[in-house]
Amino acid sequence: MKERKLYLIRHGITEGNINKYYYGRTDVSLAPEGIAKLKEYSEKGIYPRPAPDFVFTSGMQRTEESLSVIYGDTKHLIIEELKELDFGDYEMRSHEELMEIAEYSHWFASGSERTGFPGGEELADFGERVMKGYKKMLIAFDEEGMAVCHGGVISVIMMNCFPDPQKNMFSWIPEPGRGYVIKLKEETAVDWERI
Repeated sequence: MKERKLYLIRHGITEGNINKYYYGRTDVSLAPEGIAKLKEYSEKGIYPRPAPDFVFTSGMQRTEESLSVIYGDTKHLIIEELKELDFGDYEMRSHEELMEIAEYSHWFASGSERTGFPGGEELADFGERVMKGYKKMLIAFDEEGMAVCHGGVISVIMMNCFPDPQKNMFSWIPEPGRGYVIKLKEETAVDWERI
């Protein structure tokens, strides 16, 4: 069976990360700290060199900028399904800020991790969308592929490839600029490592 690798890298730090905002569909840039950290990681050699033959992004500014910092002007494919979760009414607002709103407090206390976001995306729909994007990537590359995408997207892929009742969506979200490498046999994910 043919062995392959798929690298999943979360974009660098943004103002949204710094301010602890819910943000998914808001198209934000990297913060200066994010650029510096990606350069540091790149110099340490944590990303494959040269870039894999097939590189993918979600097309959002923060993923495009992250790819550019890591690899310069690199040919890549945009897969729309790899965009982050739409947080709807909670976009660009922090948990602390929202806790002052009764509707949010009720939503959060009632099992928010199992539902969607008001005015945004249902988690089941998000999961389906991301896995369609994942399948598109698997079809596109032969030996090595890489996606520069989002924490929620990476989490969904890892949860589906490596189900573990001890882990939830938040357990799999890597730090900005970090991620995982999935080892595959043909189409089947068989093992993983942290990047």
